[in-house]
Amino acid sequence: MVNTIATICQMYNEDFKYYKDFKPVKWWEVETWNFEECNCAKPEYIDTYFNQPRFFKYITYMDWAK
Repeated sequence: MVNTIATICQMYNEDFKYYKDFKPVKWWEVETWNFEECNCAKPEYIDTYFNQPRFFKYITYMDWAK
């Protein structure tokens, strides 16, 4: 019902945009359950996003869920 992948990508892009090997990740390009496309962060770091207040600030419904 909510687009958690888009939220995780938004947070990742925000956090790592100044890193040397950074490439913005679009949510529709994510095909792995552990966000391997987010190459600047380890999966354990990505997992911490689910507990951050900004995760709930950024979360949105999927288009079909309204």
